[in-house]
Amino acid sequence: YEEIENLKDPYAGIRLWYVRDNPGFVFLTYEEVIRVVKIGRLNDDARKIIEDRVRMKIAQAQIASEEERRRKDENLKKVGIGLTEQEEQTRLEEEMKDMDKKAYEQINKQDLLAKLPEESRKLLEDFPPEQGWSYELYERIKPRVNKAKVQKNFVGLPIAYRKFVDNFSLWQAAVDLLKAEEKNAFEKMKEKIRKDREEAKKRLEKEEEKKKMPVIKEEPTPQELAKEEAKKQAESATKAPENEPSRDIVQENITQLLYAKTTDKKLQAIRELGKLGAKASLAYQSLKMCLKDPDALVRRESIQALGRIREPKNLILDALADALELGDLLMRREAVAAFFLFGKDAASKFDLIASAATLDEDAKVRYRAIRSLEMIGDSRAVAQVQTRLWDLDPAVQVATASALLSLMENSQSLEEWIVEPLVKGLSHEEDQVRILASEVLKKFSNRVEDLKEMKKFKKTLNALLPRAKEEIKNNLQDALNTVEVKIKEAEEKEKQKEEQSENMEEIPREE
Repeated sequence: YEEIENLKDPYAGIRLWYVRDNPGFVFLTYEEVIRVVKIGRLNDDARKIIEDRVRMKIAQAQIASEEERRRKDENLKKVGIGLTEQEEQTRLEEEMKDMDKKAYEQINKQDLLAKLPEESRKLLEDFPPEQGWSYELYERIKPRVNKAKVQKNFVGLPIAYRKFVDNFSLWQAAVDLLKAEEKNAFEKMKEKIRKDREEAKKRLEKEEEKKKMPVIKEEPTPQELAKEEAKKQAESATKAPENEPSRDIVQENITQLLYAKTTDKKLQAIRELGKLGAKASLAYQSLKMCLKDPDALVRRESIQALGRIREPKNLILDALADALELGDLLMRREAVAAFFLFGKDAASKFDLIASAATLDEDAKVRYRAIRSLEMIGDSRAVAQVQTRLWDLDPAVQVATASALLSLMENSQSLEEWIVEPLVKGLSHEEDQVRILASEVLKKFSNRVEDLKEMKKFKKTLNALLPRAKEEIKNNLQDALNTVEVKIKEAEEKEKQKEEQSENMEEIPREE
C-alpha cells in the first residue's frame, strides 16, 4: 500500500489476494474504498514463515492424496481388479499413446484447411510449414529481402521469398488458426475413441461379472461404486500426461505476470502465454487485468496474447470488445487486429466492428475493422462500409474494395468505382496494403464482365506493369492475362452474333 494524491486515478487501488497457493486477486479502485488502515508491512522473516507454511500444506495435501489413491486401489482389488499401480499406470500410458496416434491418423488436414478463411488457406497452401516455411526461415531471409528492396535489385532472390516476408504476419496468424483447428479436431477425435473404449470396457466387465457372480445379488452397489472409481481414476491418469506440463508452464507464467516488478518480466510472461495458444486459457483473467496496466506496451501485448489464446472464446471476445470500445489508440488497433484472427467466430461483435470501420478516427483501426468484417463474411457489412470507398486514407479504400468484392454477389456496380482506389493503393508506403491492392485487382479481373470495362481495365494494367514493384508485379500480370483471355472470348462472341445477323439478312424473301 502506498499513498497517492489522485484517488480518482483508475489504475490506483488495492489488491485483495486470494489465500493458499492461488495467485489471483481482486482489484478495488480507491473510489470503491471507504477507508484504509495500514497496520504494517511483512518483513523477510515473516514472508519466509508464510511461504514455509504454504509449502507444508501442499506437501500434506499431496500425502493425503497418495493415501486416498492407495485406499482406492485396495478397494479395486477387492472387486477383482488386481493390477498393481505400476502396471495400471503403464497400461494407461500405452493406451494414451495409442489413442493419440489413432486420433492424429484420423484427422483430415484438408478438411481443417477448408474451415479456414480463404486468404489464410491460400497462404498455407503456398507456404506449407511442413516444407520448411517457418519463423526461422523468415528471420534468415528477411535481411536479404529488405536489402533487395532498398537496392531495387531482386536478381537471384526468389519471388516466393519476397511474398513470404511481406505476408509473414498473416501467414503466422494462419498457422495459429490451423493449429487451433488441429487441436480441436484432435481433442474431439480423442474423446470419441476414449468413449468407444470405455463402452467396450464396460461390456467386457459386465460379461466377466456374470461369469464370476452367477447368483444375482440384490445389492450390487459396492461393485458399481468401485467400477466408477476405476473409471474416474483412468480418466484422470489418461489426461494427466498431456495437460499437466502445459498447466505448470501456464501457472508459472501467470505467477510471473502477477508478481513481476519490471515491465520486461511482464512482457516475457505475456509472450510465453500467447505462444501456448488455447492451452493458456487459464491465463485469460490475468491477461484481462493487464489491459488496465499503466504501461502501454503491456496493454498492447496482452491484447495480442488474448487473440492467440482464443479460449474461453466468448469471454475473450468480450474483453477485446471492451478494448476496442474504451481503449486508447494502440489498444483499439490491436483489438480489431485480434478480431481478424477470430474470423467468422467474431460475428457476435459485428455491430461494434462495423462501427469502428466507419466511425473510428484512426485510419488503421478503420482499415483493420473492414478487413475483419470481410473475414466474418456477413453481407450486412456491404451497406456499412461502402461509403469508405471515398475514405481520406488510401489503405481504407483498398480494404473496402476488397471487402465489397468478397461480399457482393453482383459486382457490376463496383466496376466504375473500385479500380481507381486500388491503383492508388499500389503505391502505398506499407507492403501489406500494396500487396492487398494487387490481389484485389487480380480478383476483380475474374469478376468484370462488361467488354468496355474490360478494355479500359486492360489499358490501366498495361500502364501499371512497367513501373510496378516486384512484390505486386505477378498479381498484376495474372490480372492482365485473365482480362486478355476474357476480352478475346467476348470479341469472338460479338463477331459470331454479327455473322449470324448478316446471314439472316442475306436469306431471300419468298415472293
